[in-house]
Amino acid sequence: MKMDEVKTGEIFCMGGSKTYPKLKLDVGCVDIRDEIARRDEAHTRSFDCELMTEKEIEAEFKKYGMTIDDVKSLKRELGIRFN
Repeated sequence: MKMDEVKTGEIFCMGGSKTYPKLKLDVGCVDIRDEIARRDEAHTRSFDCELMTEKEIEAEFKKYGMTIDDVKSLKRELGIRFN
């Protein structure tokens, strides 16, 4: 799927790498690990990406001592801060 098909609030990865999950925003996306926002530019809309399941998200953030509830809280915080 292309990035412009991802809905706001969904977590996805680009290039098949699940180590840097991104959160889709109204205005682009933000890297959840590094908290680096990318505003919606024309060239990013065509990037190939894949939605991540809750199990994949949980497994990735478990490496950093985070629970799924921690991730959901961070997701809300990032959505507010960057949207």
